[in-house]
Amino acid sequence: MDLGRTSPKRPYLPRGYLFPTMKLGRYSVLPKTISHLAYATALQDLTYSINCTKPGGIVWVIGPSGAGKSHIRSEVARVLVGDPSQWGDGRLPLVSVRAQVTDRSRFNPKDLARRLADSLREPNLDFLRLNVSGTQLESIESYLSSVSSSHKFLGRRDSSEHAMRSEFERHARARDLKWLFIEEIASIVKVHRGHSVANYMTSLMQIAEEIGVVLVLFGTQRAFPLWMENEEVRNRSRWVWVRRYREYEPEDLRPFAEMVRAAGARYELSRKDLLTSDLELALVNSAGIMGSLLNWLDRADAHRNIRRADKVELCDLRKATLEVYLQEDLWNKARAFDEIADAKGNFKLSALVKNVSWRGGD
Repeated sequence: MDLGRTSPKRPYLPRGYLFPTMKLGRYSVLPKTISHLAYATALQDLTYSINCTKPGGIVWVIGPSGAGKSHIRSEVARVLVGDPSQWGDGRLPLVSVRAQVTDRSRFNPKDLARRLADSLREPNLDFLRLNVSGTQLESIESYLSSVSSSHKFLGRRDSSEHAMRSEFERHARARDLKWLFIEEIASIVKVHRGHSVANYMTSLMQIAEEIGVVLVLFGTQRAFPLWMENEEVRNRSRWVWVRRYREYEPEDLRPFAEMVRAAGARYELSRKDLLTSDLELALVNSAGIMGSLLNWLDRADAHRNIRRADKVELCDLRKATLEVYLQEDLWNKARAFDEIADAKGNFKLSALVKNVSWRGGD
């Protein structure tokens, strides 16, 4: 295909592009989450990894921005916690917090300590409210209300970082906490000058060991230094990669096309094969990532609305195409993720042990 035909400006595609044209088979779409191979694989891998990780261990869930990590977090969390009515009085098996850059665009460990303490005092378990019946929702709301008002968790707090961390550890034991999820873990990399990323990560590892929970960390490839700079962390870790569909892997073509077709089912298209007849345009604007694909389709649907048309046409898709510099940024980040996720395949074991002088029979 001539990429120049598909948009006013020639779209950006990295070297190594292999996707040809193809015909699609049948597909299915879930009501609220678009299920596709990369998503389902990561979901299965994460469930297995958490179940196989001992208390005090770490599971990393790493994927490019928009790959679906938040949806995976919610689905796995619902499976892990089960029916809230079976938890027991005041117990809370799982909490999820977010690491953020709140101090002059830098990570502040005191802010994270506060979020951890608050997660057990005033639990926010929104993931339990998704995809449940009205009767189940009423039961969940009633239980969460009783958990939040449990008298032994309402004492006056000290506002120092050490005190809030101690409070979290104490309440985690009382609540019988088993899993601690932290989103946007790459925020910890953005530290103030003179502060140590390795020390912050060691602190989280020690919290997990102290209270006996499995620490599940969600983030992009920017979290790489958090485990590379700390051998102790690596020795306690498992990794789950939420992959994109790679343009240089021929086996990724069919599942990418299935994802495009499933995503398109959410929109009023002028014809059923509008997206799949020109997969290159979808690839250019998504880099094989679901979130980026949906953003492109949202922009196209907005152009349709501006035209006051009933259905999305090819002209809308073209107008929604990213500018070249934004395409390059999207693809550079996608390739940066690939380099980390696929790094284990870039060397040979024989090269690592070539200097080994062990000999048998002595």
